[in-house]
Amino acid sequence: MSTINESGHAKNLANFQALIISCMGYNGRYNPSNGNLTIKSLQDLYQLGVDALNAAHQAKTVFDNVTNNRKQAFAGLTALTLKITNALMASGTTADVVADAKVITRKILGRRAKAVETKAAAATNGTEPAPPASPAVPTPKSISVSQLSFDNKADHLNKLVILLAEQPEYAPNETELQIPALRTMAGGLKEANQQVVAKFVDWNNARIERDRVMYNTTDGMVQVAKEVKIYVKSLYGNNSPQYQQIIGLQFKAVKI
Repeated sequence: MSTINESGHAKNLANFQALIISCMGYNGRYNPSNGNLTIKSLQDLYQLGVDALNAAHQAKTVFDNVTNNRKQAFAGLTALTLKITNALMASGTTADVVADAKVITRKILGRRAKAVETKAAAATNGTEPAPPASPAVPTPKSISVSQLSFDNKADHLNKLVILLAEQPEYAPNETELQIPALRTMAGGLKEANQQVVAKFVDWNNARIERDRVMYNTTDGMVQVAKEVKIYVKSLYGNNSPQYQQIIGLQFKAVKI
């Protein structure tokens, strides 16, 4: 849909330029009283349209680039999170700390807990607790929503790093699992996501300006083109070659 829309904007521009050229060829008879329809005004509007469309293209390219950068930044987060969890479990820290870390880990990974487990059971070699030997009162289902958005993932990793930094037992030899590296990772993820948010705003503003220039119902390019056609028809007549020359130029308001 995006490709169709962009080609639609460009088609409107190309047809508007053709409209201007046709009006310039009427040997001076084209002389509207409406200032928005003069050749100079049409040329200025065309240039505004070109600039606005180019700005939207540029903003979209920048947005795509930072989106790709964010994707790459987050690509290894799942594997890293699992390594962190295993390193913590092997560190000899308490069951409570491991349980707290696993809660955060599940949020990073977007996983639901298979059962409501005690903190002690959570620390038993990373396995789920065995079912009770005798019937028990049914446990209410755990209501957990996967938080998979990028900003939540970055925030959860930061929470995990804060938790790890408070545990003296967590002292892995692997550089990538050490607190300084994890802090850098968490900060980088946050920055990558903020860049996407900021560049989306820029792209959205560029699209708004593009649509204002081209599709404003008062003086946008599409509306002005319709008024030019009406003026030429009034000047030469419905069946005139001059009017027939421009009637086929299509102008359509393209949705974002």
